[in-house]
Amino acid sequence: MSIPRPKRMLDLGATVAGAGKHRRRPKMLWITVMAVVVVAAVLAWILMVPPSTAIAGLRRGDVMHGNLALVVAGHGKLVPANQVVVGTGSGGQVAQIDQRVGAELAAGEVILVLENAGLRQRLREAEKALVEERLRLMTTELDATARRDDLRNQHQTARDDLRVARLEVQGLQTLAEQQIITPIEYQKASIRAASLQRRVASLSSQLKRLDALHAETVAANATALSTLQDDVGRLRQEVQALTIRAPVAGRIVEMHSDLSVGTQLAAGATIAHVSAGSALAAEAAIPVSSVGKVLVGQPAVIHHAGKQIAAQVAHIDARVVRDEVAVTLSLISPPTTGLFPGQPVRAEIVTDQRREVTYVERPANARPNTKGQLYVIDPRSNELRNKNVHYGDADYRFIIIESGVEAGTQVVLGDPQARPRETIGWTAD
Repeated sequence: MSIPRPKRMLDLGATVAGAGKHRRRPKMLWITVMAVVVVAAVLAWILMVPPSTAIAGLRRGDVMHGNLALVVAGHGKLVPANQVVVGTGSGGQVAQIDQRVGAELAAGEVILVLENAGLRQRLREAEKALVEERLRLMTTELDATARRDDLRNQHQTARDDLRVARLEVQGLQTLAEQQIITPIEYQKASIRAASLQRRVASLSSQLKRLDALHAETVAANATALSTLQDDVGRLRQEVQALTIRAPVAGRIVEMHSDLSVGTQLAAGATIAHVSAGSALAAEAAIPVSSVGKVLVGQPAVIHHAGKQIAAQVAHIDARVVRDEVAVTLSLISPPTTGLFPGQPVRAEIVTDQRREVTYVERPANARPNTKGQLYVIDPRSNELRNKNVHYGDADYRFIIIESGVEAGTQVVLGDPQARPRETIGWTAD
């Protein structure tokens, strides 16, 4: 490239006083010209680099082949393995706090006391209703007993009268046969006996109906009374539960974060977690989109302080919190020292084992079970070649390549077209 020359000559007719100043101008002008030339050369070199050249700052990766464990990852903490959740029953306002995190508790020891005026009022009303119902049932039973006794007396009197009437009919029959009395007297006695027999039958029927009605009434009253008794018993238990006690002997490892006297707690709110024993487990939150792959019993690895601990999925929570699901993992032969509840961990749950597959570290734009593109580094020219590939299953680390590239190929784990043109110039080692 030719260097442009200045079109204007220097003024050599300057005065002697300004001669030194004019002698410095050619030197500064030549420095400026050389800087322009260097910038022009760099721009020309950039414009001449082919677009397929690798890009600076993008990570490289090797396509691999072999057995691959697909995992679901989550972050969490160590928790007591035998942990009991202590919660409120009907809720209420904190009136007294007896224990805090770290306290060693005996079974039944008071943790805190709640006050719930509405609950206590409902208990008083239920107890009053129970007493009133018992009084009503007693009165009703007395009335029913009196009616049954009166009817039984009438029935017994009618039966006695019937026996006398039958004896009278038998005697009059003998006298009538001997013609001592007239037949009319005998017939009158027979009619009276028949009337008494009908009355006895009627009273017997009434007594049976009254007994059956009484039995039904007693059963219904017993059900109503039992319901009221159950309500009173339940409310008494809820009032007793306002004094919250440790269900087991252990240590408080976690407690409600905003707990203070006067705090209003909802029904069923968690107050504390009590650890029974020293055994530990891990609790990790995984994305809800991956929970369908996780099953109880699957193997896992817990990463903590540079160590790996074998684990197994023990429980999967049914609740979704902020698009995550909590998974509890039991530790298999954990270290005997250095582990404490609350320490942070990372969990990897093995959801599938694939044998003899081709895979690569997962590029940012790679989607499982779709067609995509990989930028392959040509080992001879150090240029990038765009290759069409078919991806298979993946986890957060690796993605399986069903077809398109072979193991041993080196690729760029990104999209060079998404980078600024000014970064062009990176070459493979």
